[in-house]
Amino acid sequence: AAYGLADIADFLDNGSYGHDAGTSLALLDDFNGDGWADLAVGDPALSEAGVDAGGVCVFFGPLAPATAYLAQADLCLHGETAGDLAGHAIASAGDFNGDGLTDLLVAAMYSDEADSNAGKVYVVYGSVGLTGEVSLSAAEVQITGDVALSYLGSAVAGIGDIDADGI
Repeated sequence: AAYGLADIADFLDNGSYGHDAGTSLALLDDFNGDGWADLAVGDPALSEAGVDAGGVCVFFGPLAPATAYLAQADLCLHGETAGDLAGHAIASAGDFNGDGLTDLLVAAMYSDEADSNAGKVYVVYGSVGLTGEVSLSAAEVQITGDVALSYLGSAVAGIGDIDADGI
């Protein structure tokens, strides 16, 4: 299904759930295996794991032409630690693991896991059964910056099949 920016703006309302909803958006071809495109909405101000831990909420398609709230998302992936600002940058990763589902890149450029503001990027594999509230600590692939102030994940992008292996 194709969605335009006007459709997404009409659909999304952050309500009281997070005040930076829509800082980043990603259209996922099919994250949950139902044949419909899905919408990921980054909100670096989500505070499930502490103030500004951030996160991403995913709405499974088809999207109805009505207003929705982040609290109604089918899946919310929460940042690990206060101040990480996870979800400030997100992108479709394509089919990173070759299972036929679209995967999601989530950046947390202020993660201090290895060093101060070294940053972190998560690859969350699309899944038929992944719903509800989930910590990004469960992500299958995690890439952690190891130099202070390197801000790994200040931007992310899916770049396609760079080694021509079909995945």
